[in-house]
Amino acid sequence: VLLDEVLITSEDIKGWMVNSDKGVTVALDVNITPELAQEGIARELINRLQNLRKISNFNVTDRINVQLEQNELIANVIENTALHQYICSEVLADSLTAVPHLPQTANTIDINEVVLGVVVTVSSTK
Repeated sequence: VLLDEVLITSEDIKGWMVNSDKGVTVALDVNITPELAQEGIARELINRLQNLRKISNFNVTDRINVQLEQNELIANVIENTALHQYICSEVLADSLTAVPHLPQTANTIDINEVVLGVVVTVSSTK
């Protein structure tokens, strides 16, 4: 069989993205596992908290306390010890807790189209 007698094609496989260019084919598994979803939420939370630190004019080295409105979206993330520690280390948080009620003056953040109340204060422990 000669090369010009063979037709090679690629097809998408459910849960995979396949692309070919210049003789190279790449396939990626695009399934989102629960663990990946939680990590994504943690990263989004870090981003929103860093933005709150910035608009609140906190010093870069200020340690903070974070209270989040209790919500199913973030519950599994902050209850996961590794992710909890990761978030705290990234935003310099001494505490990160979910509470049932926040004051009306609480800030709001949007994560995956879910609006959550959040209170960020400078920690008194240095």
